[in-house]
Amino acid sequence: MSPPLGVRFHLSLHDVLAMQASMAMRYGWTPGMRHSAALEATLAGLKDMPSDDLPAQAAALLAGLFNAQPFREGNLAVALAATDVFLRINDAGLVVAPSQLKAELALLGRPGAASPERVEAWLRSRVAGAR
Repeated sequence: MSPPLGVRFHLSLHDVLAMQASMAMRYGWTPGMRHSAALEATLAGLKDMPSDDLPAQAAALLAGLFNAQPFREGNLAVALAATDVFLRINDAGLVVAPSQLKAELALLGRPGAASPERVEAWLRSRVAGAR
């Protein structure tokens, strides 16, 4: 079910924690948080953004999680998964070949130091179906 025009579905803290736990089990990472306040702040900040700019919201999610490094392991993978799910539940999608993803993300900067503007420019050109 699509949200009404101008309304966005958002991920909850529970959603993102469940993603990390599931991925940790699958890939053998250490599950759990390092900085819960950083994760909570990233998710809360999305709700304060203008709802008519889905790529900007998705970029804020990706950059926020990538820079905050809230988990013990798997931060980049969880950030990408959360961003992909956020886009999908809002009738859009991330368009990038998995084989290119790692190299492209390396261009965005080091974890903790990626420019939100650079992340947004990268993501904006790879979002399909945003309304």
